[in-house]
This record gives sequence, C-alpha cells and structure tokens, in this order.
Amino acid sequence: MEDRSDAALIHLARTGDREAFRGLVERHQDRVFGLAVTMLGNRTEAEDVAQEVFLKAYRNLAAFRGDARFGTWLYRMTVNACWDALRKRRREKEMLTGFRTAYELSGSVPGVVVRTSYDLPGDDPGFVGRRGEPSGSPRADLKVGPY
Repeated sequence: MEDRSDAALIHLARTGDREAFRGLVERHQDRVFGLAVTMLGNRTEAEDVAQEVFLKAYRNLAAFRGDARFGTWLYRMTVNACWDALRKRRREKEMLTGFRTAYELSGSVPGVVVRTSYDLPGDDPGFVGRRGEPSGSPRADLKVGPY
C-alpha cells in the first residue's frame, strides 16, 4: 500500500477497505503525533489526541472533499484536537484550583464539608459548611449543603 497515493487509499477506504485506511494511518501517524507532542508537551496526551484524530478521520472520510491534501486535512484536525485538549486541561486545572482553595479555606477541620458549584449547580462556588453547625455560630453565614 505504500506505493499507492493518498487519493487511491482514500478511495479504497471509502469502499470499506480497512487495510487502505491502515495505510493512510501508517503514512501520516508520525506527523500527527509529532505535531500533537509539540503542541501539548505531553506524549501520553499526544497519543490520545492522535488516536482521536484518526478515529475522526475514519468516521468523516466521506466528508473529505479533496480540495486540500489528506495530510493537510489531518493537520487541521490535529491542531483543533490539540486546542480542545489544551482548553480541557485549563478547565480541569481551574476546577482543581477551586477545590484546593475551598479545602484550604476549610482549615482541614474534622467534620468540615466543602462543596463548590461543580457539586451543587446553582450554589455559589467555594461554599464551605460545617456539619451540625448551630445557628448563630461564627460559621452560620456559610452555606451548608445536603450531605
């Protein structure tokens, strides 16, 4: 399959020839993976992105118009998948930072329950409450959620 062009392999893959698509993957996997590693700086995450890109390419092969080269199409999908992964990484970091901040605010006191807007939709982020806190206590103004 190495001697066949991308166009020929795409034509065969569109008819259900899995070996043809395997040829496309083998031909382009180093470039897709290399780009993902460069953008993400993490080999494991880059492997996940590369797999996602080829799965998406397989599922959308019928939509490939051929206006650009197949490698260019994969490049664009890889860049988009990396941007998605970077946004996800940033959101997860922000969420973990919020949890850590709420935990630090709790003072690590036994019986303290920490909830954030991720746990209870509609509540203020970073609410800290204490189980069984009597009303009028110093922490009575903090929201206490269901346990």
